[in-house]
Amino acid sequence: MEGNWAKIGLYISIAVTGLLVLGFVAESVGLLGGGEGAVSNEPIWLLDTATGESWSVSQKEFTEMMQQQGGDPMMMMAGPGQMAFNNPKTGKKTVVIAEKCAKCGAVFVPNYTQDYPDRCPKCKSSRLEELSKESK
Repeated sequence: MEGNWAKIGLYISIAVTGLLVLGFVAESVGLLGGGEGAVSNEPIWLLDTATGESWSVSQKEFTEMMQQQGGDPMMMMAGPGQMAFNNPKTGKKTVVIAEKCAKCGAVFVPNYTQDYPDRCPKCKSSRLEELSKESK
């Protein structure tokens, strides 16, 4: 019986993680919030996990990149919570959506297994944590 509960817990954890990732991606490409035709002016940061190179693209450039690479975005999963894209320079599918720390400027892959996925591994700051504290 305990084994069944462990399996159920694992499936729930995977489902929640998947929903968080989809929400992050939808927000990143401007699909959530803001009403009719809302597109954020915020750049989308990309990180090549093989080379460590990072750069930003506009919402429009990101959408075009996804369309050019074809297929269902869910089929481009690189690992837990990561959609992989081709690097335009190398052609290898090693590029993932990243975050840029507002405090120290480090670019990193969000970690959805910790308290705040946008917590910077370098300086430990989190914009989501700060917003949470401000709202209390």
